[in-house]
Formats: sequence, structure tokens, C-alpha cells
Amino acid sequence: MTAGPKVIAVGASAGGVEALQRLCAGLPGDLDAAVLVVLHVAPTGMSVLPSILSRAGALPACVPIDGEPISPGNVYVAPPDRHLEVSDGRLFVGFGPRENGHRPAVDPLFRSVARAYGRRGAGVILSGTRDDGAIGLCEIRDAGGWAIVQDPQDALYDGMPRSALMATAADAVLPIAGIAEAIVELVRDGRLPDGLGEALSVRDDGLVPGASSSGDPDPDIPDSSSGVTAALQMSCPECSGVLTEISHHPVPQFRCQVGHQYSIEHLVEAQGRALEEALWAAIRSLEERALLLRRAADRAGRGGHALAAKNLRRQSTECHDRADVVRRALPTLVVVDGSLVT
Repeated sequence: MTAGPKVIAVGASAGGVEALQRLCAGLPGDLDAAVLVVLHVAPTGMSVLPSILSRAGALPACVPIDGEPISPGNVYVAPPDRHLEVSDGRLFVGFGPRENGHRPAVDPLFRSVARAYGRRGAGVILSGTRDDGAIGLCEIRDAGGWAIVQDPQDALYDGMPRSALMATAADAVLPIAGIAEAIVELVRDGRLPDGLGEALSVRDDGLVPGASSSGDPDPDIPDSSSGVTAALQMSCPECSGVLTEISHHPVPQFRCQVGHQYSIEHLVEAQGRALEEALWAAIRSLEERALLLRRAADRAGRGGHALAAKNLRRQSTECHDRADVVRRALPTLVVVDGSLVT
């Protein structure tokens, strides 16, 4: 039995296909660990990523069946619109709540690897925007697992790598060419190799808490899902449920009763979208009311009710003017990170 991780969880978003191809190209066919991949993809259609990764390297890639046992030497890819998680040595594909606006999302996979594998798990963050995966990588490392991050300067999009490095101390920060070598050495020897570059930081294995090698949760590993929570006077942008702040990690998370979860960055973006939708709905309602009042005024005028017709036309004009005010104000109300939310 090898000394290193049994499961390598990999998360990526924009620019991730190329990074995953290069990563798989460097992994040998006899890798004694399973590679689990989450790439942000559109919720509709069939994913071609398994065939792309199978052609890129020696490891076969597939979309797992719900409940399928984990087998080393395979790449398992989360399907569109489904989260990928692990438990009791099996893979589970489910229609859970979106996290950070994504399904599949990186954090649910990483959290499950932290719970199920402890130090026998590893997380890898590759190219992507925003911060999905940052809190999950933190939980993997807190559980004794290994954290590897693509060098932001090497990533096509550096948002996810930089966010991960802000959330936790990585064991290795490497260009994609060095990540495959690091994984191979880590799986084989239980340690990261020396000499992979200045960004590499190899920790003392004696500082890593223990875990069982079977993939079962170790009772000595703290449950990273616990933590101080506080209800907020804000609603979930997706379902309008009450949001609760989860503050057990340096990166605050916000979760509703249903399970939709956001980082601050994603919550700001989601609220911006919800605000824009509400403003367009208000404009539509005002314009529809203006039209209806105008028709009522015309009807009243034809019936000889001049005073009523005048009053209704005034109300119609007021609704139309209010719609114009909201329309003009909309660009300044939904700006997120210096750009309009669309």
C-alpha cells in the first residue's frame, strides 16, 4: 500500500480544459490513486471532457455512475449540472443546491474528500475565475490532506489560484508542468519532491494529523463543517431563504436553509444579478400599468367622463416617468467589480 493520497481532487474553471489536458498528460497509467475532476460547465448538454482527458494521457477518464466504487488509476469527471462527492469509498453524483452559482462546484467535492480521506486526500486548484474551491482546499488541508495550487502566473485565469492561496497555505505552488510530477511523487512516497521550483513548499510530514488509509473518516480529524454561525438580515438570491454566515474559516461563507452557498465575492455578484432582475421587473410592471391606465383613460374619455380621463392620463404619465427613472438608474445600481452585471 502506498504512503500517499488515495484520492486527488482537482478543481478548475475558465482555462481549465487546457490545464487539465496538460495535467493528465503527465500522469502515468499505473497511478495508485483516483483523480476526481470538477470543471465548471454549462448545465445543459453532454460533457466531452472525459474523452478529451482520455486522449490527453494514459489514465482513462469517465463520468461516474452514482454509487460507483472508487478505483485507482482512473479519472472521474463530474457531469454537467451535478455535484460530484465521495463517501465510504464510493462516488456520488447528485442534484444538490448550487454553490457559488455552480453545479458542479468544486467546494462540495473538496469538502467530501476532507471528510472521507483526511491525510489520504489531496486537492489541486487550477486556472479559473472567482474563488470556488478556496474554502474546500482549506478544509482538505485542515483535515491533514495536501493542497497544491497552480502558480497564478502560469494560469490562464488566476482568480481561483489566487483565492485559494489567500484562504490557506498551500503545500506546493507550481506551474502546471510541475503539478503532475508532484502528484506522482506524493502518491508514491507520501511526500512532495524537492527541487520543483522556488514556489514549492514541502511541509514536515510530522505536522500532518493522522487518518485512516481506508478512506473512512478519522475520528481525530476535526469536522470542518462545524463553526460559529449567525443569521443575516439578507435573503438567498436564488431561493429567498434566510442566509447564515459560516465563520469557521478565514474565508466567510453564506448558506441558506436549502443549502445554496456563497463566498462574499459570489454573493455580491448574485445579489447584483437579482437586483437587476428586480429592476427590470419593476420597469415592466410600471410600463404595463402606464399602458393599462392609458387605455382606461381613453375609455373614460369616450364615455364622456372628462375629469376621470384626465386623472387616469396623469397617473399613466407618472408610471411611465417612474419607469424611465429606474431605467436610467439601473446601470449605476448593478455595477459589480467595475462592470455591469448582465
